[in-house]
Amino acid sequence: MHITIDHGQRPIRIVQLTDSHLGEQENATLLGMNTEQSLAYVIDMLVERSEEFDLILATGDIALNGAPEAYRRFQEKLSRFQQPKVWLAGNHDDSSAMRDVIGYGAEMSRTVQLGSWQLILLDSVVAGEVGGHLAQSELNFLRHCLAGHPDRPALIALHHHPMAIGCDWLDEQQVDNADELLAIVHEYDNVKAVCWGHVHQDFYRCHNDVHYMSAPSTCVQFAPNSPEFKLDSALPGVRWLELQPDGHLATEIWRLTGVHLAVNLESTGYQQ
Repeated sequence: MHITIDHGQRPIRIVQLTDSHLGEQENATLLGMNTEQSLAYVIDMLVERSEEFDLILATGDIALNGAPEAYRRFQEKLSRFQQPKVWLAGNHDDSSAMRDVIGYGAEMSRTVQLGSWQLILLDSVVAGEVGGHLAQSELNFLRHCLAGHPDRPALIALHHHPMAIGCDWLDEQQVDNADELLAIVHEYDNVKAVCWGHVHQDFYRCHNDVHYMSAPSTCVQFAPNSPEFKLDSALPGVRWLELQPDGHLATEIWRLTGVHLAVNLESTGYQQ
């Protein structure tokens, strides 16, 4: 099943949800934060703004340890929205368990037609590894999509970051053959944006008229520009994107306000 959204000349709007890290049990915590509770707050925020987006894009690490129960609860939470949803796996996910829960329907689409745009989803996960890599089959798939629709502006989504973001410890985990991805991006003029998760923070850069960006996590946030593991006190959030019919793009970060979520800011890694 493929997703197609077309509102004529009206822009298409996307919410990017990422890195929810839901545990097998609802009371699971990550670095002191109850990830179920933080996602629930984010979902409530999105319900209040549901008229402002047409698609929900989940860019991985939905589960903390790949438990099927985590995917069932994530799917249940997203069922509050009538908008289509599409999921990517992250390095903490179990792709097989995810597919067992949601099947091979629209949520697992590899491409989405968004008005004049196309959204292309790439798998950057390497089994057993924290960092990312794009297999040759993924790069070939990307070329096929871009060459097949040269008139369509393209948004590329993946889990891992394809460029350094200024956090030394996280930059060791970026896509290790990102140069091959960026070469394709530079080769095809119809690529307008690349978005990703994994880094638990808002990152944005525009280079050669291409927008490169990450989204904050729906749970704990990593401190920007930190050489070593460090948490940030910023509240969870999402990235909102508006895709204009002419290929232009606007984007904002939506964060929670007025809520308290426990987090251990002294943590020095996931083992804490």
